[in-house]
Amino acid sequence: MTNYKFMFKYLRKVRVSLVFTILGIICSSLLTMPVPYLNGRVVDILIEKGSKANFYQLVFIIFFVHAVKYVVFTLSRIVLLRINVNVINDIKVDMIQRALRFPMEFYLKKDAGYIVARINECNNLSSLFSTSIISSFSAIIDFVFSILIALYIDYRITLIMLIFLPLIAYISHQTAQSLKKHSTVLLEHSANVNNLLFETINSIEAIKLNNYQNKQVDIVSGGLTAFVSSFLKKNKSIVYFAENLSAIARLNSVVLLLIAGVFIFMGELTVGTYVALSQYMLKIVGNVTFFSSIAVQLKPVEVSVERIREFFSYPIEADSGHTQLDVPIKQVKIVDVSYNYNGTKQVLQNLSLQLNAGKHYRLSGKNGSGKSTLLKIISGLYSADAGELFYNSISHRDIGKISLRNRIGFVTHQCHLFKGTILDNVFLETAYNQSRLESVLRKYGIETYVNDFKEGLQTEVKHGGTNLSAGQRQFVSFLRAVLSDKDILFFDEPLSNVDAKTQKKMIEVIGDINDKIVVVISHSSAFDKYIQIDIDEVMEVSSQLEDFQ
Repeated sequence: MTNYKFMFKYLRKVRVSLVFTILGIICSSLLTMPVPYLNGRVVDILIEKGSKANFYQLVFIIFFVHAVKYVVFTLSRIVLLRINVNVINDIKVDMIQRALRFPMEFYLKKDAGYIVARINECNNLSSLFSTSIISSFSAIIDFVFSILIALYIDYRITLIMLIFLPLIAYISHQTAQSLKKHSTVLLEHSANVNNLLFETINSIEAIKLNNYQNKQVDIVSGGLTAFVSSFLKKNKSIVYFAENLSAIARLNSVVLLLIAGVFIFMGELTVGTYVALSQYMLKIVGNVTFFSSIAVQLKPVEVSVERIREFFSYPIEADSGHTQLDVPIKQVKIVDVSYNYNGTKQVLQNLSLQLNAGKHYRLSGKNGSGKSTLLKIISGLYSADAGELFYNSISHRDIGKISLRNRIGFVTHQCHLFKGTILDNVFLETAYNQSRLESVLRKYGIETYVNDFKEGLQTEVKHGGTNLSAGQRQFVSFLRAVLSDKDILFFDEPLSNVDAKTQKKMIEVIGDINDKIVVVISHSSAFDKYIQIDIDEVMEVSSQLEDFQ
């Protein structure tokens, strides 16, 4: 039950609807309890040619009870459907919010497709809100009353028939354990297959250019083979379970018919009483079978609940309770910072330097020396393995990551745009300042670049900016950083995808930025006048730090 605790906050929102639905199902089930007995009375009236008035009266009562149950169960299913959709949607939204706050180190270990599949596992919780699960409350009452009535009708036959119940319980227990094991494996294989498919579609251009189709199909096929194997094992358990229960139920009916027949020949039981008793026994065995099915049905759900709870337990980037930066960052001091990429490759080691507002820096170094990684550590995307970072003399350990990134603008050579308009992508969550944007465009004579977009600033952008060229994406990302009014601006190869004319304009804009910390990673000679920081030399000779400053 501990695993389900996280769901209580979602159920609280729908508790009134849920309680009334459960009460409605219980009451309708109690209402139908006398039906088998009434059926037996009808049979006896027909055999004995009793009162027609009693016959019609009993038939009407039976019809009325079934009609009430139909209405209650139909309404219950509709309410449960609404509860199901709302609860699962709330859980999924919270999982997405959680995923967006996982540290970047988490994404170095887990692929995007795998994480998406883990989030979609919350769809498996829909079984918890099915009518059959909610009906388990009424089934308990139905089971108890059926046994009591059956014992009252004929305790001898009832006690003999009850010996089948432990066998049903044993079979369901064994199947449930097997299902839990197979479901865990199946969900993991399913997540891996989803990730393979995600990577395949996401890399379609590279696959075509390199004629890698056959190899990629083999990779996906291998994942599917493992998935199919675990799928078959899980469903084989379900088939055996269902058939075994059916066989026991049929055997129970035959034994009941045999014993009841003997008692009828002996004159100790009427046909009507046998009909009533058989229906109550059918309810007893049916309810035990139902409980067993529920136990089996819930095992895969239990696995999903455990995995969702595990998902919520992954650590996230802390922000509340930390210092919120409410003044501009004027200085960043890096002291003996080291970083291992994914715990395997040493990228930065004992790096120390200082960045001051109002200065322009060019960060250089050989490929793989950690230039981009350093900027991402300063931005709070990655956490240093050792060392300290100070922002206005405040340690990075005391500053909330979200608060920090609100102060930093970042342009990379792999610019990402979001679904929306060009204007949406320039300002993102900040308030639109179109007059300032137009002022910057006029000042540097770059209005023509905006005019190149089909509908200007209102041009629709697909997620990732796939309907724009690489140069257009970089230009929009550049405008976003320049107009963001951030304290720190990082430009990682900002000229890599644009033409020479655009490069010249962007260099001019960057050069005119004042009172901010500006760091550029670029091989362009246009940035030679900036303060030069060779990351390899800084790490090798820490004593040269002041010269670089």
